[in-house]
Amino acid sequence: MLFVGMLVVGCGPSALSVPVEGLELQATGLDVRVTSGGKGSYVSGIPDPSRKRKTFEIGPLGFQRLLKSVEPFRSKAGPTGKTVERFLATACPKDVPFVTDHGSISVRWMGKSLDRVFIADLGCDYVRNRSRNEQLLAILKTLPVPNPEPWP
Repeated sequence: MLFVGMLVVGCGPSALSVPVEGLELQATGLDVRVTSGGKGSYVSGIPDPSRKRKTFEIGPLGFQRLLKSVEPFRSKAGPTGKTVERFLATACPKDVPFVTDHGSISVRWMGKSLDRVFIADLGCDYVRNRSRNEQLLAILKTLPVPNPEPWP
């Protein structure tokens, strides 16, 4: 399992003020996308190219509520490509509690000239990050989508 935690590059004030046109939330076996108009879709389970995305709608106000709920993580997000590379290349430090079966959750903010992501390894330093992890899982539960899959 890999670690991003506090290593994610922060974004400056200008990146925080760029309008968000869509959000993407990913967890183990779950890929959720929501537009600023509140139209959403998801795929759950093992990735399969033939699997169709299921749709839902939360409306513009629902999108604003979702945006507000993920706002605490936006300042910790980094450019998507570099952040994903860093996540995949970085292991959890040896001096912190670590389990391999908790998976991860990511939140991606998208828009014109905006593509930033926050990734949390739920198993790395899970004691200290318990509140953060519970908050991220609770955000997913506010959406009309299945729960993330248990880690195999």
